[in-house]
Amino acid sequence: LKIPTFTEVMQLIQDKYDETNHTTGIYVELKHPQYHETLGYDVAAMLIQQLEDGGYPTQGSEEDGVFNDLNLVVPVVIQCFEFDTIKYLSTITTLPLMFLDKAILWDNEYLSNIRKYAQ
Repeated sequence: LKIPTFTEVMQLIQDKYDETNHTTGIYVELKHPQYHETLGYDVAAMLIQQLEDGGYPTQGSEEDGVFNDLNLVVPVVIQCFEFDTIKYLSTITTLPLMFLDKAILWDNEYLSNIRKYAQ
């Protein structure tokens, strides 16, 4: 049994689309990107590059179908628990970004800051 690479998953999705004309989305969660950065890996930029290499547009406008609106997007969503990574991603992609948070209470200032970068 082999765990597929992200590239293999993207290829499988494209193959199934070619076969069935059915779009399947990709919902990616970046795990501990700031830790990986201390090891010299910019996993956020690596993810964007992998998506582009796999044929997924990561920049654009409403006309291109690549913008931060979950109702009208290419079928890719990126999520992360690290807010600084979401802020960074907002500078290198227009794909939808989801900030995951385990906080129980949010005030308006906290939510307003998150809204600037993620949905």
